[in-house]
Amino acid sequence: IILHNIVFNKCDSYKEGGALAIFTKQINHNHKNNHSTRISEISVHIKQCVLVSNTAVEKAGAISIEHVVHITIADTKFIRNEVIKNVIDTMGGALLVNGVKILTIINTWVINNKVTYSGGGIQLNNCTIVRLQKAQFLNNSVSDKGGGISFTSCKIAVIVASKFSNTARREGGGIMFEIGVSIKITNSLFYRNYAANGAAIYVDKIQNLLLNNCTFYKNTAGFNGGILQAQNCQNWIVFVGCKIIKNLATELGAAIFADKIKSFILIRRNLFYRNKVLEPKAINLEFKRATIVVKQCHKMETVESYFLNNSGGVLSLYDANIAVNIKNIHKQNNGVQATTTFTFVIKITLINCIFVMNKCTDQGA
Repeated sequence: IILHNIVFNKCDSYKEGGALAIFTKQINHNHKNNHSTRISEISVHIKQCVLVSNTAVEKAGAISIEHVVHITIADTKFIRNEVIKNVIDTMGGALLVNGVKILTIINTWVINNKVTYSGGGIQLNNCTIVRLQKAQFLNNSVSDKGGGISFTSCKIAVIVASKFSNTARREGGGIMFEIGVSIKITNSLFYRNYAANGAAIYVDKIQNLLLNNCTFYKNTAGFNGGILQAQNCQNWIVFVGCKIIKNLATELGAAIFADKIKSFILIRRNLFYRNKVLEPKAINLEFKRATIVVKQCHKMETVESYFLNNSGGVLSLYDANIAVNIKNIHKQNNGVQATTTFTFVIKITLINCIFVMNKCTDQGA
């Protein structure tokens, strides 16, 4: 199926896919009482299309595609599409993709789309391989999770040179990842995203997350994780060469809040500058006011990174089974809290570190 240079404007659907819905039939075979099901081998190619102000009542404001082999979307614009029903299972403000082996989105704009539950711009379910390149997700909104895009039960996600500036009331203002996915994000920009938790990215029950040479600027979390909240990660989380600047959380983790990471967290060659965490309402959260807050992680390593002018502390780790390795760190003028707080930590190693102009009102400046 090839769609090229088509405009879909103000189309409406009473169910899903305001402009277009593509569903393939499943072919059933019965051979000697052995039943099997094969998905039709259909590919969909959408190029240089514009989808504006389309609406659906239940799912996928513009396009819904299910159970095809390959989808390519290139040089296409999704603008002001909406799912209008206000219930818990609505998803995909512009696009819903389910059960696809390979999805490629290149040089595509997803702007000002809206849905209630999940995936303000795009919702992806049960996809094997997803690649986004030079995509822009701007001003999309959702009442629950995944302001720009939401991934559920996908296997591999690769995002390159893309931009995210979106809103989710609960989780993942820019992106929501959940259940089983391995993620690599490179050379991408997250700016002015908002969510209650995980302003730019929220991950839950994923395999691993690699963030390479990304910029996070002025993202705001209503509670935890100014750029990232991660929980129940099966393997590891790695930040390499990222710039994390002027992000805000009101409680835990001006930049990062991580909980239940089974393997390790590695922070290497990053810049953390002027990130801020507000005064927590609960007194027992005071020592957790830090740029990075980690709970229940097997190993935490911070190498060759700069922490400059962050309010609150720099690093707060609290767990009975965590080993800490800090090497070649430069920390300067980081608020009035203790620069680094360790609670119930079994091993700490500090190598070649510089601590300059730090302040503390109680213990351990």
